[in-house]
Amino acid sequence: MENTEFNPLSVLATGTLKVITGDPGTRVAYRMMMLEARPLRRRSGSDSPSTWTNALRRCRSWPAYTTSMLQDLEHGRPVEIDAVLGAVVEMAEWTGVPVPISQAILSLLRQRSVARS
Repeated sequence: MENTEFNPLSVLATGTLKVITGDPGTRVAYRMMMLEARPLRRRSGSDSPSTWTNALRRCRSWPAYTTSMLQDLEHGRPVEIDAVLGAVVEMAEWTGVPVPISQAILSLLRQRSVARS
């Protein structure tokens, strides 16, 4: 489920997974997004036993991978903001789970999308 964290951050940072996982600030954002979404993962039955540090370590070992959202941005295609992160925020609203970091990232993504139009 790191997709819901790494994809949006890659668009905002315009960087590969290597860039995101190599930067202390984006690592903090990734960790916060992952932790705040954990109750949603548990409710949906998709909670992974791996910790955020294990996921981060695994992704840091990959080559300079460009996420699908960043590929869309780079090629001028519509970026699937709502399908990737909007759905998480919407589910959080339905269940009363606070996800302030994800809401802020979603807002920034939507503003970026409008600015590109």
